[in-house]
Amino acid sequence: MRTGDPVRARGRFLIKFLALMIRVRMQNILARSGMKDVTAENALLSAATYKIIDAGGLTVRTEKSKRVRDIFAVFGVSDLNGPDGRN
Repeated sequence: MRTGDPVRARGRFLIKFLALMIRVRMQNILARSGMKDVTAENALLSAATYKIIDAGGLTVRTEKSKRVRDIFAVFGVSDLNGPDGRN
C-alpha cells in the first residue's frame, strides 16, 4: 500500500481503525440479538437495499423486507413515514 507522507498515513490508519471498531460493535450487537447467520457485512448489504428517494417534495420508499425490518429493529433505526411518526 502506498502511504504517501506520514500525515496522510496516520489519517488512513485512523479511518481504518474507526471502521474496524464500528464493525466489531455491529457484530457484537448482532450476536447479542440472536439473529442467526447475520454478519455485519450481511446486515449492511441487506439494509442498503432499502432506499428513500426524495424528489421535489415527493418521497418514494422501496419495499422494506422482513430481514431489513429486523436489522433496523436490532440497531434501533426508525423510519418515520410522516409527521405523525408512525411506521
